Amino acid sequence: MAKSQATLGKRDEKKRLEKEVATAIDLNLTKEVIEGQSFQQQNRSMEISTTLWDEDEVVREILLRLDDEAALLRCVVTCKRWRRIVADPHFLLRWHR
Repeated sequence: MAKSQATLGKRDEKKRLEKEVATAIDLNLTKEVIEGQSFQQQNRSMEISTTLWDEDEVVREILLRLDDEAALLRCVVTCKRWRRIVADPHFLLRWHR
């Protein structure tokens, strides 16, 4: 009989621990969801600003500010993307102004 009471005690303790773990997981998940929502809201404003300028436009504006032709040529050999931007006739017209 003492053995069955010990078994019941262990079983109750196990159920209590399982409930505590489940509660902790629920609380942690709730916290992560809330933090994730606030993180998404913060990023929404960043997404809006980055959609106004795509990456090529940003690189184009930076390259247009180069005064030295040698510096522009060094940028052209940096990567295909920059070469494509500099090879654009509209870019060259704007850069020569």
